[in-house]
Amino acid sequence: MKYDVPLIPQSTNMGCWAASIAMILAWRNSASYDPTLIAANNGGTNYVPSLTSGLNPNDRYILERNGFALEAPQCYMPQAISNRLSSNGPLWVASAVPSPHIRVVTGMEGERLWINDPWPVGSGARYVRTFTQFFGQMENLGAQELDEPAPIYVAYLAA
Repeated sequence: MKYDVPLIPQSTNMGCWAASIAMILAWRNSASYDPTLIAANNGGTNYVPSLTSGLNPNDRYILERNGFALEAPQCYMPQAISNRLSSNGPLWVASAVPSPHIRVVTGMEGERLWINDPWPVGSGARYVRTFTQFFGQMENLGAQELDEPAPIYVAYLAA
């Protein structure tokens, strides 16, 4: 299964989180989304400073405000990710590449994952990674963030 998710590049070095939210919202609503407007968060907490400083790994608010459900930190098996993709669509995933970075998993076939990466700034990239490569990077981030109280590594649009 593979979803046709628009590739929306990040506009700043630390804006991957907003661009990844924008990609998934654009897919769901068949509309265009500006990551800067996601960060502005009209009527709520302003996240524009996080476009240059990065998103706090424990911050649930901006994801929940945009309709995302959040998974508790865990190690995943391929079938669990396949099931989540089938049930909820594209996934917002944090990983270490080698520093913290958010990308969108747009599909899966066997061990292969299709990725929309908002990096590099201004262009983004699409590519395929193995499940082991990609989720190994997520687990590496988890190992780097053991002192974080409630980090978010996987999110998806709530039903």
